[in-house]
Amino acid sequence: MKNLFSLILTLTLAFPTISNGQEYLGFWNGEVEIGDARLRVIYEIEKSDSIRVWFTSPDQGTERYRCDVVKMERDSIILGLTKYQTTFRGLFDKRNNIIEGKVFNGPIDMPLTLSRNRIEKRIKPRPQNPVPPYPYAEIECVFNNTSANIQLTGTLTIPEG
Repeated sequence: MKNLFSLILTLTLAFPTISNGQEYLGFWNGEVEIGDARLRVIYEIEKSDSIRVWFTSPDQGTERYRCDVVKMERDSIILGLTKYQTTFRGLFDKRNNIIEGKVFNGPIDMPLTLSRNRIEKRIKPRPQNPVPPYPYAEIECVFNNTSANIQLTGTLTIPEG
């Protein structure tokens, strides 16, 4: 009877950790805001014989880094890359299926929300790729060179004002 009680107690105490660990498995995506830039980050949590976590920042390259700090207890998670002085600390929100937390990089901390949703790369509009209406007048020009039997065409742009 004592052995049965010990087994039930062990399973009861272990079950929340096991089930939460399972809920963490898979890809977790987020964006870190650094100044006016946004960097996508991906944590891949997998389990074979043990839990392994891989970190990638697609906006900084395709290399995967294995997290050497991995702690999961109930609803909290800590993932770290000691070599790069980077740690993510978060809380799992089961209802919204997100992990809300902060990334610590040396003395700097930045908010980071991880979700299962893939985040597409954002392309910031650049001034060298203007979109109409343009802030200047456009005049299409054609020049004929009869001696060479060619025609040159172009667009003359004239600033407003």
